[in-house]
Amino acid sequence: MASAGDFWVRIVGSLYFIPLFLGVIAGFPYAVFAGGIAIIWLTYEAARMLTGEQRTLRMALIWLLLALPFFLAFVPLSSAAIVLLWSILFGISFFLNKRREPGFIGLLMLAAICLGVLLTKQDGHLILICLAAVVSAGDIGAYFFGRLLGGPKLAPSISPSKTWTGAAGGLFCSLLVVLALSFVLGASFSEPAGWGFAVLVCVFAQSGDLFESRVKRRLGIKDSSSFVPGHGGALDRFDGYLSVLPLIIAIDLIQYKPFWLRLSML
Repeated sequence: MASAGDFWVRIVGSLYFIPLFLGVIAGFPYAVFAGGIAIIWLTYEAARMLTGEQRTLRMALIWLLLALPFFLAFVPLSSAAIVLLWSILFGISFFLNKRREPGFIGLLMLAAICLGVLLTKQDGHLILICLAAVVSAGDIGAYFFGRLLGGPKLAPSISPSKTWTGAAGGLFCSLLVVLALSFVLGASFSEPAGWGFAVLVCVFAQSGDLFESRVKRRLGIKDSSSFVPGHGGALDRFDGYLSVLPLIIAIDLIQYKPFWLRLSML
């Protein structure tokens, strides 16, 4: 069971992210600025993880290469040109760092450009707020259900603290938020595909968390940084979005929007 001290440390650490959240709420251009700060923060931690170095020219270059895909989304280039540039950035990042990790690099850079694409949309910041509510509810639910109820381990070789009970509790809390969003939007929540997509978002968010935990274990790292009390680093806090953001852009490409993200109803 989590101690009261641990709980309050996590609460204090959560306050570090409030400026980013307020920026997203404010909409364009503040949401773009907040998204850029988040990507710069995440990629800084990732560059340190991949090189095992601090304040070196190579680390700084990898940091730049990892962050640039976010800004590509705002450049008036064709899709083919953006894909080509992204591929070049990925290739240089892969060969320049000590620890390779192509899956981690690719997912981080893909999430970065997907966040940029999302924030170019008129209601992109609102979609991001809804996603943050659903993903955060899953994180909080998993933490409390897992600590309070325990149960069999979800992936003991990757993250010993995570349990199946926590995963189920996280999913339950996320779906409660989806239900609340449907009431706020005045949407019909009887759409099976919308609920199926909500479950998929929850699963992807938890998978992103496990994926980052596995990368850290391979690299011999406990936390991406120690900057945020009770949370580690920004990458530890936002790892679920690495897989959720590409999912959101993919579903947008097929022109489907679940009921809990139909923000035109507001």
